[in-house]
Amino acid sequence: MRNGFFVMAALCGVLAGGARAEDVFQAGRMLEDERDARVSIVGGSIISMEGFVNETHRALYDVTGNTYKQNPEGYDLDTDFEITSGGAVVGLGFEKAWKYFTIEGQVLGMNPQTDSTARRNYYLTVGGVDFNGNTYDHIKISAGTPFHAEFIGAMFDLNALVTPFSIQLGPTARFSPWVGLGVFGLAGSYEIDAGDPTGTTFYQNPPEEFVIGGQAEGDAIGALPELVIGGEFVFGDAAATHFALQGYFGFFTYSGSSGYFSNSDQNYDKHADIEHAHARVRGALDIPLESGRVITGGVQYEYVDTQATLKSTADTPEEILARQERYDKEGDITMSILTAFVGLAF
Repeated sequence: MRNGFFVMAALCGVLAGGARAEDVFQAGRMLEDERDARVSIVGGSIISMEGFVNETHRALYDVTGNTYKQNPEGYDLDTDFEITSGGAVVGLGFEKAWKYFTIEGQVLGMNPQTDSTARRNYYLTVGGVDFNGNTYDHIKISAGTPFHAEFIGAMFDLNALVTPFSIQLGPTARFSPWVGLGVFGLAGSYEIDAGDPTGTTFYQNPPEEFVIGGQAEGDAIGALPELVIGGEFVFGDAAATHFALQGYFGFFTYSGSSGYFSNSDQNYDKHADIEHAHARVRGALDIPLESGRVITGGVQYEYVDTQATLKSTADTPEEILARQERYDKEGDITMSILTAFVGLAF
């Protein structure tokens, strides 16, 4: 790391062509006159999506030595739901910059969906499924049953960034690093259509009542804070067409109570371990027009990887028996998003 710092410093010195230090380093972000905000229309696709949730261990069976043990369940987006990509996304991106402070972010609407056939019996907890005038929290999709599932919502991120200084790399090239805090999240609703309901059945231990088939729906919302680092290279004269390359890397690590990140009605908080990484690279061209307006457009690649485990906090036989908690869980979801954007810089 130390050697890398000296190499970067030497490179900046070479690119600056021997300029004075006060000409090379400037406080805050180097902003173009009357061009400190951007608004863009964004469109593209979630080109890949992978994820799974697995049940892992149930302490109750260790204590009771129960001869009947409900087998742990596991669901994979690809093998169980035939989802390998997330479909089209469309939304808005924005940026507002001051000398030392920048607010930027985006909102992308999304509607991933699938038509698949259950490979085995799927036992799912949902927001609600109606049958015979009652609403249940569980649905069973029997093996061999065709079903449709979709999510309608939005993926969003918002960053508050601080730029302490900028480096003039040459007559028409500069670099501005930044660090800050952000939030990344997902919000929306889902629907599952597994045909007409045919009855109910009991599953799990202790038992829960599941509707066999039917139409289920529910809401899904989640957000994680991020520590964000990155920066911007700008190449070209501000009065002519010029290119900007921006990079963001947000990450979050957590170990503690699941209650801060769950809106479920479980009786006891689990111990949660979360590892989250979010990278974004954006290249943009600013094209000044004779009218004085500036058109901005480019492409962006984004990668998200979130891993989590949930484990019971009960550690004595008496507490484990009293809680009757179900399986601990682990999960992971990754997405790659490729988009293009066009808008105005002003």
